[in-house]
Amino acid sequence: MPPLARGGVSFSGATFGKGHVSFNDATFGGKYLFLGSTLGKGKYSFENVEFPDRTMFHGLKNASAVESFSFKFAKFKDSLEISAEDSFNCVVDLTGTSMSNQVLLENLKLQF
Repeated sequence: MPPLARGGVSFSGATFGKGHVSFNDATFGGKYLFLGSTLGKGKYSFENVEFPDRTMFHGLKNASAVESFSFKFAKFKDSLEISAEDSFNCVVDLTGTSMSNQVLLENLKLQF
């Protein structure tokens, strides 16, 4: 796992239950890591979030349970990576996002 600088956030290995998860309008000071996290049934929202460093949603588990995954109007000042072990049943919403670096979508599958 990459080291976290001051202000970084890691949910690596975390398990999210049923429900809606919102980080809307949050500002973080470092890396933002979801490595091997298990997603529960529900909606995940990162709208208007400012990500100042590398952001990784890598090897997500149970992505098929996700009803929506939104980054509307988020700002990424470094790279963004999204990958999952199984298929999302929704489109990852990147509407109006600001990106200044690479976007890695390796192993991101969508199934409807």
